[in-house]
Amino acid sequence: MISPRKLLIPVASLIVAGAVILALYRPAGHDVVAVEVEYAEGVTGYLAQPDNGGTYPALVLIHEWWGLNEDIKHTARRFAAEGYVALAVDMYDGEVAADSDRARALSSAVRADVPGAMANLSAAAAFLRSHASVRADDLAAVGWCFGGGWSFQMATGDFGLDAAVVFYGQFDPEADLSNAPRILGHFGEEDAGIPLENVSRLSSALDAQDDGHAVYTYPGAGHAFFNYRGGENANYREDAANTAWSRTLKFLDGAFGG
Repeated sequence: MISPRKLLIPVASLIVAGAVILALYRPAGHDVVAVEVEYAEGVTGYLAQPDNGGTYPALVLIHEWWGLNEDIKHTARRFAAEGYVALAVDMYDGEVAADSDRARALSSAVRADVPGAMANLSAAAAFLRSHASVRADDLAAVGWCFGGGWSFQMATGDFGLDAAVVFYGQFDPEADLSNAPRILGHFGEEDAGIPLENVSRLSSALDAQDDGHAVYTYPGAGHAFFNYRGGENANYREDAANTAWSRTLKFLDGAFGG
């Protein structure tokens, strides 16, 4: 499995119609083109997709509590290289938190406005479904930390998803999962903020639905074990991150009938 550090390869920048486009190439998988897009009025996200024509499944990517930073943009390009049209949304009106205090304030403000957050995510889903490179019926959500919680809410809401991936996001263990799409959960066993008892309850509830769900826990990993963040994330665990990435790709492939 290729680690995030090994995928930090040079990109070529182009200017097209006033937008900055990043073309990313890798030896295996698809060539990728990425661009900033306005997916709702006044809301700009980061769209990465294969650069060789055709139509592909789409992913709504929801950032950690830091905001739409370079780390999730890099992850969007990784997904695009695997054959997905990935839109990394912006829940913070363009701001990226510089420290945990600001991240806490920004994430709390979004949680205090659930209708506004859901409208943002609904606009992202609609944007992808209408995109020329997207197979309109193939849509999933993937979120990390703060974004993992919103991915879970998209799964239990009326978004018509095929699948949702939750990386160590908060969830309601009593949520009604009867109409939920396939859900994949990744949780660190040492995550102090998400009790393993609740993870076990979620896993049991999903097993009862018998619809391709899966929940994994990772020994020795705490919260935020997946994202490398340029080496600044002390919680990053490469082995767990690589395993979770492989499981996510396999899960999505199955959800989209691959």
